[in-house]
Amino acid sequence: MSVDALRESRGLATVILTKFMTLKEYHSKSIFCGFEGTDAKYYLNKIENETGVTIDRIVPFSCQGKHQVLRLHRLITQRDEYSSVKFAYFIDSDFDLPVQNENIYETPCYSVENFYSSINVFKRILKAEFAYNETDNEYNFLVDNFIKRQSEFHQKTLLFNAWLACQRDLSNANPEIGRVDVTDFSIGTFIKDISIDEIVCDEYSLDKIASLFPDAPILDKKVIQNKVEELNKQNLQKILRGKYEIDFLYGFIHSVLKEYKVKNPRCVKVEGSKVNPSKNNILSEYSHYADKTDCLIEYLSKYKV
Repeated sequence: MSVDALRESRGLATVILTKFMTLKEYHSKSIFCGFEGTDAKYYLNKIENETGVTIDRIVPFSCQGKHQVLRLHRLITQRDEYSSVKFAYFIDSDFDLPVQNENIYETPCYSVENFYSSINVFKRILKAEFAYNETDNEYNFLVDNFIKRQSEFHQKTLLFNAWLACQRDLSNANPEIGRVDVTDFSIGTFIKDISIDEIVCDEYSLDKIASLFPDAPILDKKVIQNKVEELNKQNLQKILRGKYEIDFLYGFIHSVLKEYKVKNPRCVKVEGSKVNPSKNNILSEYSHYADKTDCLIEYLSKYKV
């Protein structure tokens, strides 16, 4: 078995169940948690803070996507001998139908990444990382432009999000139709630059999207346009694909760092401040700035010690 295959197998519900059966003998008073991929980066400190359970008594399992978390839940709950075990499950909503299970926490937004892209999160980053506050011209300048650029970013990526949402509607209604895989698709295919002043986007169309995903079902353009209108009535920061929200946050922060280096900068770096987020690990680095919802607090309350 290759290294990649071994890594993937570790995220399968059946493999995790085997690990759980061994670990539960040593962690009789622990909370076991099933996460999608690397989502523990967001949840772990919040589980500690809200439940009062120490990290030594939290046992995380990284599942290979939402399907494996849900499958793990089924495997655990169908066995009576595990009924007294504390097991928490965390999944993203994505563009799917709600699971509506009180024992599973489902994000009220697209995914955990959306918890990182609100204006309040950006304000926390400005104050803690950049050392700006409301009395600084830079603070108000950057807050205003973050709001404007994020709105532009949403409008420029809305068509692709609507197309993806319609694809999900189709596959959810017809399980025999395979799901379009956008895991490795970069929004940078369309968005060429994210800066303080503008969002540079290559114009694209539904025909362009279809050419990028030749195996995807062809959708009625009117259906997609209706989805665009439906999404546009909602809070786009919360409902659009979270990975692209992280792309925006990361791009905007780095545009501020670039501003420091121009001849006549509109932002002056505060002495001693060091900002250098890693795109691959931003969920860990900015976890303490991310939003925490009331529904998560309520869900975790049942696990309090």
